[in-house]
Amino acid sequence: MIEVKLNDKALEIALAKNNYSQNKLAELMGVSSGYLSQIVRHTRNASPRIRQKMQDILGLSFDELFIIEEGK
Repeated sequence: MIEVKLNDKALEIALAKNNYSQNKLAELMGVSSGYLSQIVRHTRNASPRIRQKMQDILGLSFDELFIIEEGK
């Protein structure tokens, strides 16, 4: 099984660099802050469109923003 996780450190750095809070990021993405919190906790549940929007807004590549782990 493959699991996609958010790189929390990269997200924290990108938010600080862009002077965004998670609420501001949610607003820019057009989603509720509660939904964004769910995405942050469980990235594998996010649609590819939402993942791409996060990358575009934060200026990070997929490899920088997400960690792919292969489970057993």
